[in-house]
Parts: sequence; structure tokens; C-alpha cells
Amino acid sequence: MGGRFPILFFMLAFLWLIARRYLGWSVTGSMVVIFGFCALTFGIEAQAPARMLWGGAMYLPTIVALLAIAASPIEWSAAARTNLFAAVGIFIFSFAFRILDTPVCPAFPLGTHFLWHILNAGFFYLLLHAVILHSRSRGAHAV
Repeated sequence: MGGRFPILFFMLAFLWLIARRYLGWSVTGSMVVIFGFCALTFGIEAQAPARMLWGGAMYLPTIVALLAIAASPIEWSAAARTNLFAAVGIFIFSFAFRILDTPVCPAFPLGTHFLWHILNAGFFYLLLHAVILHSRSRGAHAV
């Protein structure tokens, strides 16, 4: 599970930023979201059969959270909202490559897992770029 923590840590920091800075939630409300996200993430992973999504079930809450953020009432600029939805699309696409790696490896030894990592770099970039675009549209003090 060690390789999964960078995405989890990023998502926790991203959720905290969104809850506190852009939704204006209290520390308590933000902590509830963070703990809820962790509980859901690890709960799904613990309950999912090992062969279901080949250990990737823990990423399903990330997709749901990102869709909720992209569709949230935050007054994102058009460019920032586009980046958020593009990030969700890239994450879903990269997730597909992660899932396909195990069944594809016997026929294609290079596998598809490397695409998971490459596309996740784009995913991180787009989320951070959306935050930067949003903070610029609100003034430099927003982030």
C-alpha cells in the first residue's frame, strides 16, 4: 500500500484547501470531511475483493470527491473549472490503465502501470493549476 500514499496525501491536502479556503468551512467541518474521506477510502479498499480493480478500489472516493468539487457552488473561473473536469477525466483514464495492468501484463510485458504514473503527473498539475487560476481570479491573498 506504500505506493498509494502520495495520492492519498495529495487528496487530503487538496480537500483541506478546498474546504477551508474556497468553501469556507470550519476546522471541525473540514476535519470531518478529511476523516470521512479516509474512512471511505480505506473502508472500500478493505471490503473490496482483492481482484476487484486489482487493489484500486481505494481510488473510487477520489473520483467522487473530485466530481463533487468540480460541480461545487464555488465560483470557479471557466478555465479553473475546465481544469478540474479535465483532471477528473485524466484520473479516470489513468485509473483505467492501472486496472488494466494486471490482465494486460501476460500479453504485453511492459504493462500499462507506467501510464498510471505519467497520467497522474498531469492530474496533479491540472488540480494545482485550477487552484492557481482560481486564486488569481480572486486576488493573490486567496491561497
